[in-house]
Amino acid sequence: MYTRRMDPLDVRLLSAARQAVSDRLDAEAALAHARTEEQLAMRRLQLAGGSVREIAAALSISHQRVQQMIEAVDDGRGWKRRGRTGTDLCCSFCDATQSETSKLIAGPSCAICASCVTDARSTFDRRHLCSFCGKTLAATSEIVGDERTGICFECLDLCDEIINDEPFGGDLGPLG
Repeated sequence: MYTRRMDPLDVRLLSAARQAVSDRLDAEAALAHARTEEQLAMRRLQLAGGSVREIAAALSISHQRVQQMIEAVDDGRGWKRRGRTGTDLCCSFCDATQSETSKLIAGPSCAICASCVTDARSTFDRRHLCSFCGKTLAATSEIVGDERTGICFECLDLCDEIINDEPFGGDLGPLG
C-alpha cells in the first residue's frame, strides 16, 4: 500500500502562491472596472450623438463590438425616442420639446432637459426606479422624479457631464 509522506508546505512557496492569488484577484477586479468604464464611454459617445458605426471607426473596432458594449450598459432595453410626435423628443419631466430647451438628453425610455437636470435634486419627489438606467432605489444612492419618470443621481451626474461638455465646439443640441 502506498503511503504519502505529509511534509509541511514550504513557507516561501506558500507565500508566493498566496501573493499570486492576490495579484490575480486584483487584476480581475481591475479588468472588470476597465470593462465597465469602456462600456460607459461608448454609451456617453452615443448619447453625445455618435452613431455606432462612427464610434467604431474612430476607435478602430467593429461596430458589433461597440453595439455589444452599449447593450451591456443599456441592459437590453434599447434606445427609444419618446416624444409628442414619435420623432420629436420631449422632456419626460416638464414636457419641453427639443426646440424649447437648450439641451435634451435621451435615455432608453425617457428624456430630460437641461433645466430639469438642474432642478432634479432639489424639487423632484423620491422615486423607486430610474427610468434611464433601470436601477432600483436599493441599487443606487437616491432616485428622484415626478409621477411618470424617475432618475438616479448617477444618471443626473452623467447628464450634467453631457450638458457641460461640448467636445464638438458648441451646443450639441438635442441628444438621442
